[in-house]
Amino acid sequence: MTLVSSIQRLLQRVDRRSAATIAALLLLFQLGLQLQLSRTDSQTTDEAVHLSAGYSYWEWRDLTLNPEHPPLVKLLAGAAARLVRPVFPPVKHRERLSEFFYDSWRDNRALGEAFLYEAGNDADRLLFVSRLPPIMLTLLLGAVMFAVAVAFFGPLAGILTTALYVLDPTVAAHGHLITTDIAVTLGGVAVFSAAWRFAHRPGATSTILLGGAIGFASLAKFTSVIFLPSLLVVLLLLDGGRALVRRIPQLVAAVLVAWLVILVGYGCSLEPPPPVTSLLTTVAPDSQPPVLLDTTITRAYGVLRYLGRPRQYFKGLALVLAHVAGGHVSFLLGELSPTGWWYYFPVVFAAKTPVAVMLLLVVAVAVGARRLREPAQWYWLVAAGSYFLCAMTSRSDLGFRHLMPAMAFLMIWMASLTQEFQTRRWLPLVTAALLAWLVVDFGRSYDRYLAYYNEVVGDRGYMVATDSNLDWGQDLKRIRAYLDRHSEITDPYVEYPADGPSSLDYYGIRHRPRQAITPDLSGVLIIGVTGLSDPSVAFLRALPIADRITPGVFVYKLTGKS
Repeated sequence: MTLVSSIQRLLQRVDRRSAATIAALLLLFQLGLQLQLSRTDSQTTDEAVHLSAGYSYWEWRDLTLNPEHPPLVKLLAGAAARLVRPVFPPVKHRERLSEFFYDSWRDNRALGEAFLYEAGNDADRLLFVSRLPPIMLTLLLGAVMFAVAVAFFGPLAGILTTALYVLDPTVAAHGHLITTDIAVTLGGVAVFSAAWRFAHRPGATSTILLGGAIGFASLAKFTSVIFLPSLLVVLLLLDGGRALVRRIPQLVAAVLVAWLVILVGYGCSLEPPPPVTSLLTTVAPDSQPPVLLDTTITRAYGVLRYLGRPRQYFKGLALVLAHVAGGHVSFLLGELSPTGWWYYFPVVFAAKTPVAVMLLLVVAVAVGARRLREPAQWYWLVAAGSYFLCAMTSRSDLGFRHLMPAMAFLMIWMASLTQEFQTRRWLPLVTAALLAWLVVDFGRSYDRYLAYYNEVVGDRGYMVATDSNLDWGQDLKRIRAYLDRHSEITDPYVEYPADGPSSLDYYGIRHRPRQAITPDLSGVLIIGVTGLSDPSVAFLRALPIADRITPGVFVYKLTGKS
């Protein structure tokens, strides 16, 4: 009996039960990995903000802090944090935070730093416990993706999808963080699964499931609005324009269900946003001037504000849409831009997707091209592509993590190639070889998953894209360990702006008082590579890198002669 024949016989024995067992073992590995990474990674840039806001929701019984992110993940993390009974620091001018037009992000960031590092709490313990709900969401997402892949393509597809998910560096990097990316990806898979049922089994149950999924995604992250045009595309392709028009009443009902879910998530508050009494409206912290609102905008707001309930949801949605449209300074391929690049996501996709996965994607396209006329075969591919194209229109290019929903859709679709295992006898061997390659790549990247770049880019990732692609505040403990190993470095400059100075003190990181990094300084400089994109430190590019603590933290020796 040949090896190929033996493999074919083995694959034929895989049923749903055995596939579920294998998937459960893979997710058990995911659980252990996420628990370990939760201990080794320090808090990333946004986690203290989300955690302190979520804790305040339970303490104050309102959702005023951090309106630019929906409450779901924050409420879960805040509830977990209450188990260790931390000290919650006082908030200055708390009454100001309740003003609808006040942007409290500076207050929230200061509160987050104080909550973790200045109030006397055990920051590591507090973070570990608060990260447990996001880890559970990560496992739930893996289980849901397995179930969807089995339903569409069979048991072998479920195994392959779960393996791709568990071995994905971006999932490993973000699966334990108090952020919104895993949750919105779960929402996306739920939305498009419900949409498939809505198209093929119309009725009250399908309508409620679709509305509930949209509502869940909306409570996870505001960028879930990208699902809506993508959803319209797939429904048009599935039903055609006329059939979709006939379903408008059902779609309206689904929207109402979604709104009810959002309303419950925001505490059933029906209070509308307040009126604008003056063109000068305080929408910025005290250190910034107020924004002058146009008369037309003011009039439109005066009418639409009555529809903006729950008001904190619509305030947050407006903030995010303004941010996406207005842009955010980001770095790509040696350049800075306040409005981003249309090709940002294609570049980071090519740089941060494992080579083995990209080759598997090519194989899936090659073997599945003739089946793409069947709706089940193109559905998840179209969902991924439409989401990808919508994301490319954003002017806030802040990381590959924003493509996680599209990547999850691709993982489900790529598993469709397992349907060709019986007719293309070489395909299982090729798939197994690429998975083995992926396992080796995943192993060599252990505990540096946030900074992962594929084999083509290697250690040059800092030349491609930074921020949450590479250097997001996760390396404080690694900096401390490096200094412990190099006792000769007694008084370094540490430029790690992802976290405040109190975090350096909390971890006992020896450092000189923070000051501007200039060419006339002498001594050792430890700097997060996101800071290297600042034009004020351009002189560092001419200096050799003395050492690399991690792919995202460099060491320079300054001589004062740069």
